[in-house]
Amino acid sequence: YKYKFISLPLKMNYFFINSKLKLFASAGIVVNYLSETNVHAYEFYTNDLIIEIYYKMSKEYFNSFNFQFIAGFGADYDLNKHFKLRIEPYFRRSLNSVNNSMIKNYMYSAGANMGVYYKF
Repeated sequence: YKYKFISLPLKMNYFFINSKLKLFASAGIVVNYLSETNVHAYEFYTNDLIIEIYYKMSKEYFNSFNFQFIAGFGADYDLNKHFKLRIEPYFRRSLNSVNNSMIKNYMYSAGANMGVYYKF
């Protein structure tokens, strides 16, 4: 199953150390809008025949909006007066189910954001 969401994250950072190297924790909520659902599967047979199946699912069985909690921690490093480097591992988990069926489906993910920021 493949779910495509349009996401709007709202989070706050709390800085523990405020020097050239800044350590912080972050927490917030993500509002997701379900834009598309797909199924991509393979059927394998004993005579080495493989059939690929791909189709779009109706969105009527899914909640249009999904809310997630996001939490992370990270570090900022000031490269100079205007540029800083940031790395932030994070974890996200759904607060409500993606689908409307009896078997509930709660999405979760973990990853890391990394980037260079410019301060005006």
